Amino acid sequence: MADVEKFMSVEAGDIEKIMGVETGDIEAVMGVEYPAGGLAWAGTTALIMGGNHFNASGSSRSINDIQYKTLTTDGNTADWGDLSSAKQEAPGSGSNTSRIVYGGGRRYAASNTFSLTEIDYMTVASAGTVGDAGDMEEGAHEGGNGGASNGTLCFFVGGGGLDENMEQMTISSTSGSADAGDLSEDSVGTVTTNGDSKFLVIGMGKDIPAGGKEDIDQHNFNTSANTTDYGNVATVGVGSSAGVSAVNRIVVAGGYIGTPTAYTMGTRMQFFPVASSADGDSSDSADLVMAATHHAATSDGTRGEWYGGGASADDGFMQNDIQKVTIASLANASDIGDLTTVSTLDPNTWDDADSGGIKAAQAQTGT
Repeated sequence: MADVEKFMSVEAGDIEKIMGVETGDIEAVMGVEYPAGGLAWAGTTALIMGGNHFNASGSSRSINDIQYKTLTTDGNTADWGDLSSAKQEAPGSGSNTSRIVYGGGRRYAASNTFSLTEIDYMTVASAGTVGDAGDMEEGAHEGGNGGASNGTLCFFVGGGGLDENMEQMTISSTSGSADAGDLSEDSVGTVTTNGDSKFLVIGMGKDIPAGGKEDIDQHNFNTSANTTDYGNVATVGVGSSAGVSAVNRIVVAGGYIGTPTAYTMGTRMQFFPVASSADGDSSDSADLVMAATHHAATSDGTRGEWYGGGASADDGFMQNDIQKVTIASLANASDIGDLTTVSTLDPNTWDDADSGGIKAAQAQTGT
């Protein structure tokens, strides 16, 4: 069938606003395929951006590395280029398939620089092409891990600096982000998700020592609207986790279970439908291969992948595993390769450290 934008001279993301037809109903109502050749917010090339690792002397440091891999194949990542600076724990990232944006974060070197304001953009098809997309109005870090984009807009969600606030930007622009609506409460360590009509905000609030946040927020990508209630996680206090998105389902895996002060790291997956509100999967149907927190994740709308993450409470061990799942299934994840961070610790100099292991990165896909 014809491409929506070519056929109608209207971007697919604007169909609902102009004609009152939800994106999921475009093909049935109008006889035009959507998405044409793919989702507006996902492609087949994953970029894994920034993060934290152990350097050659065994010190924990932020990195500027960008790694990539193709989601249609198993295997290791390769070097793509570098962010404008070393950083980790961004409050969000997003994709319109040709361009990926990464906003804010913090920089950990000999000392901490919190709540960065800079926004980088990457042209996916041009390895090494990183540009300046402006600045956030308020710098933030450790907000919405995973990004919240619909192919047109990207939302930066909560975290230190933004607290209960959100900012939004047009992914194709270089004008930075502007104030958006609010979350239901201050939040850090949350998972956010990409989607056509809504994104979810899942996980811990500012009351982390008390057990974290059970309820889940949802948002319809309106640039001035606040979030509304969606449902609850099946396990109290899932935080610093990571999720993968399809049109009809979100899968969130790993993270802290209960209070992070107890340092319990999970392998559990939870499933959430997009169309209607629901609580997390209480049957514990599937798991990651390796427990992880502060890991990165992304998808092409069918296959989801998780990258690295912290996997030890005792020595800060960072893993390099790449784990995949078919989002429509209820099956366990499988280990399909390794991260290959450019500058990394020799594992012989640090107990349990994986060569190339990182945590607190962001990941998105494009074409």
